[in-house]
Amino acid sequence: MPLYTFVCACGAEWDTKVAREVNTLGCPSCGLSAHRSEVYAFNIGGQAVVPRDEVDYSRDFKQFQEASAEVPEGTHQAAIREAKKRLA
Repeated sequence: MPLYTFVCACGAEWDTKVAREVNTLGCPSCGLSAHRSEVYAFNIGGQAVVPRDEVDYSRDFKQFQEASAEVPEGTHQAAIREAKKRLA
């Protein structure tokens, strides 16, 4: 069974394992009906929508790619060869 996050109108939020068909549960705090929150959307034709409260790391990753391009090619492989020589 998958793990889903449920949210209640009273503000309670919790994770629990339930069947995929279950969309509502009783809130453990107030007893009202709580609904299952959305998870990442699946999209075959493009990109999936990231929930608003999730962090977008694409900008940080782009900066990492730019920084890694500045390292001379073969530097990492040379460091690995040197480490293997020391261990031998």
